[in-house]
Amino acid sequence: MLRQIAVVSLVLGATACSLLLESSPSQCDVDGDCQSRGGAFATSVCAAGRCVAGTSAVGCATNVECTQKLGGPAICRSKDRRCAALLSPECTRVVGDVANDDTILIGTIFATTGTNGPSGLARQSSAELALDEIKQSVGGIRSGPEGRPRPLALVECDDAVDSLKPARHLVDEVGVQAIVGIASSSRVTDVATSVTIPKGVLVVSPTATSPTLTSLPDANLVWRTSPSDALQAIALVDQLPALEAKYRADNAVPAASKVRVSFLYINESYGLGLYEAVTRAGELNGKPLGDAANAGLSSARTYPPIPPDLEQQVAAVLAESPRPSIIVAFGSTEVTTQFITPLEKRWGTTAPRPVYLLADAAQKTELLDLVAADNDLRKRIRGSIPAPPRSSSNFKSFVFKYEGMFGSPAPSTFGMAGTYDAMFLLAYSVAAAGTRPLTGDELQKGFGRLVKGAPIDVGGTSMNTGFQALAAPGTFDFDGASGPLDFDLATGEARSNIDVWCIAKDANGRPIFVPSSRFFDAKTNAMSGAYDLVACRGGAKD
Repeated sequence: MLRQIAVVSLVLGATACSLLLESSPSQCDVDGDCQSRGGAFATSVCAAGRCVAGTSAVGCATNVECTQKLGGPAICRSKDRRCAALLSPECTRVVGDVANDDTILIGTIFATTGTNGPSGLARQSSAELALDEIKQSVGGIRSGPEGRPRPLALVECDDAVDSLKPARHLVDEVGVQAIVGIASSSRVTDVATSVTIPKGVLVVSPTATSPTLTSLPDANLVWRTSPSDALQAIALVDQLPALEAKYRADNAVPAASKVRVSFLYINESYGLGLYEAVTRAGELNGKPLGDAANAGLSSARTYPPIPPDLEQQVAAVLAESPRPSIIVAFGSTEVTTQFITPLEKRWGTTAPRPVYLLADAAQKTELLDLVAADNDLRKRIRGSIPAPPRSSSNFKSFVFKYEGMFGSPAPSTFGMAGTYDAMFLLAYSVAAAGTRPLTGDELQKGFGRLVKGAPIDVGGTSMNTGFQALAAPGTFDFDGASGPLDFDLATGEARSNIDVWCIAKDANGRPIFVPSSRFFDAKTNAMSGAYDLVACRGGAKD
């Protein structure tokens, strides 16, 4: 299906206002950067990284008027009748009809450039898919004092370098009441505590999984469609002895011989949380990791976010004697490109090659590219990832619609389905607000009406049924593509199944991520199924 979303890109060229020029390519991120200069800048505003003269700062009536004044997508803010540019150096794309003064703006923040760009783009596209479905199915959502149908639109931002700048733009300048995205738990915490919670703005993250978010004092303004890593750690702990058994079997290591494990993790709440959970409950050589019998048999190394390289960590592992049999790594693409790749190249033949246990953030195309040329390495890697229920028709429908809209196979990127769900959750919360002003607090209250009652599936075709259920005012049980999303209203979290994944080969011999049939079952709160060697082999003849 052809994409039917109106996309407004950054507009360059002559404008109705004069720009206050200087040699730097970007003069500002928010209005305050301009106004703090004083003098002629005192009444200026920040528009697409440039300080725009004060005639555009006040006295607007419509979004169209502001777009003409600022020379790019803009709105006339209802709270102060000031023009606000929608674009900034980090927020470079608007999707939807922003010429309509009734449009409700939602911010998205994903890393759409850099190392994690492909994953961020897949999540952003999932938000656009939901936006398009909502538009095609119901047009707008009745909200506000007059109850007019109000369309939704996205202001899309990139946080490959910094999450605070786009968040401040969305909150302070654009005035959004909800933001979807922000991949890492540490960045969610930073944005929430510094920007969104003080301003009463709701954040819904589809990927932040650190248990530290559970106890964040957030006034119910931080929610996530991804489960806590407290659940993912259960699957990882389950697989540590399983991988040890594989290593022993593959290399004829007798039970009496002890093996070593080496941990690597990113030094932020995501990596630290998983490391602490696994080392507390994990076992090695038939004993808890912390048992005296395992003294000296484990090592751990950290690295900062966005590391220039991991050479020091690679060298330290290679210097261990004897070499580790199991390597457990909690990080993103850099684990593949900066750690596993050089480690495998320099491992040599003095010790059997290790097995690897990874988590959700490492399930990226770069890992598939690495094992495409190394079938032995492919068989030595497994990991964990939050997953929808195994029979989820909603997830299958989401994948089908994604591929239909974008004309290519849906990538297996964690957080895509959760992003899609978040958009529908917000749409229903807008409807639940009725004639009340839309605020972050009002939107999060709407989530509380989506966890009990008759089940309604995510998707455009169900929306009118959902609106009718909310009109009483009533409730219904929202069933998403990422899972049932039966939120704990005290924490803003929902439990989810956790798959143990492996890398198989498809019929054409290309590596693909597949579930191994071993998984944590959120309903029974226990591991279930057996690791399926046939499924993990796929089309490979090995």
